[in-house]
Amino acid sequence: MDTALSSRERGIRVALAALLAVVVLRLGFGGTTPELVEAIGATVVGLFALGTGLYGRSPNFLGAGGDYAVGYLAARLFVGWEFLYAGWEKLTGDGWVGSSAGTGISGFLKNATSARMTSGDHPAVSGWFADLTSNVFLPHAEIMSYAIVFGELAVGLGLIVGLCTRTAAFFAVTLNMAFLLGGSTSAGVNPEMLVAGLLVVTGAALAVHTLGVDRVLPRILGRGHTEADRTPVAIPRGARAVGGA
Repeated sequence: MDTALSSRERGIRVALAALLAVVVLRLGFGGTTPELVEAIGATVVGLFALGTGLYGRSPNFLGAGGDYAVGYLAARLFVGWEFLYAGWEKLTGDGWVGSSAGTGISGFLKNATSARMTSGDHPAVSGWFADLTSNVFLPHAEIMSYAIVFGELAVGLGLIVGLCTRTAAFFAVTLNMAFLLGGSTSAGVNPEMLVAGLLVVTGAALAVHTLGVDRVLPRILGRGHTEADRTPVAIPRGARAVGGA
């Protein structure tokens, strides 16, 4: 069933399509694997946003016709893919799991506690985070290594398929914050991921769960209704409730 889009939503979708077009132009289709996947994903979502925005109607499959739905979907997929690929690289690389577990994260943690990062009038790493790193993270570097690898994989999968969406987004924000608080000078797309993750954490549930398992899982398990079923229904003025006076 199609849904008519409001003029505001149509404008939002066209603007999102323009933004994703800029992303595709920047990434191109001849880069590394993560860049190629991002370019293809941005193209697909951008074309859907543009087509529905110009047409004024949208398929409502799993909430795709709702307000802000495509924007939150783009944010979810972007953060999810970044985490999934990062976790896979660590899992299949050196220094994170197996006999060398802990060596990969130790370098970052030691840099965060170095005098270069913690000294001066405006240190790159706050004192409380340096203390936390020295007393908690570094002594348990091996455990932290496994937690990061499988945490990134779980966060990525959760956001991509829309399962435990807000929980996955919360941990995505937490990991991004930890990286930035560690004073990394190679932040990459972490600032953008942080903003997108916060949008998913705080966004309206119906939009955040667009095309996600969370929209249908309660019904499949027979444990209640999906959030789409809880959308208020207008009652004609003057209508009486059953059994009312």
